[in-house]
Amino acid sequence: MSFSTEQAGKGQNSMPKTIKFCQIDSCKREAETHCYHCSQDVCAHHFFDHKQSIKNEMNPLTDQINTLTVKINELKPSSINIEQPFYYLEQWRNEVQALVNDVYTLKRQEIETIVQNHEQEFNGYKMEQMRTLDTIRNAVEEFVNNGDV
Repeated sequence: MSFSTEQAGKGQNSMPKTIKFCQIDSCKREAETHCYHCSQDVCAHHFFDHKQSIKNEMNPLTDQINTLTVKINELKPSSINIEQPFYYLEQWRNEVQALVNDVYTLKRQEIETIVQNHEQEFNGYKMEQMRTLDTIRNAVEEFVNNGDV
């Protein structure tokens, strides 16, 4: 406790003693200490009453802290849903696989179309070459048959 009364030091000029009175409820008692909680000068009687009042205010807070401590101590990894992230991961994997399959199917069809177009172009070119060869063959046979060779 720190007292609010001031006394002059020994061997020095005596100064008049400053007396402070209790600031609680018009109390006429001399203040004996300063309460840092409420910043008031109080007498011993009111200091102890005030101290008890503060303790009473702390009890519900202490109870809440104890309740939270028990709840936190009861937490276990199994009480947390660890399956949910795996469910979302599996769902994402399935969606991505479906997307990959769709892109694969689309690109496969595009390639098949390109291959078919090239086959048609090749077969057209091949037939053109065969006709040219047939024309040359027929001309050669005609020269041979006519004895022009």
